[in-house]
Amino acid sequence: MNRRDFLKGMLIASCVGLAGLPKLGGVEEAEASWRVPKLPWGYKELDPDEALRRGHLGYMIGE
Repeated sequence: MNRRDFLKGMLIASCVGLAGLPKLGGVEEAEASWRVPKLPWGYKELDPDEALRRGHLGYMIGE
């Protein structure tokens, strides 16, 4: 058996295994928490100085 045949067999086995899984429980609850709220969204006025400070700190942490 060569490497190509082995990898092809593993790929087929993993696809068959995933297709055979039952539907996972709790998926509906997780999807419900990620729903986008209806428009119009609330508006918050931004403070330019606070945005500048947070941007600078974020840049310094990232380096």
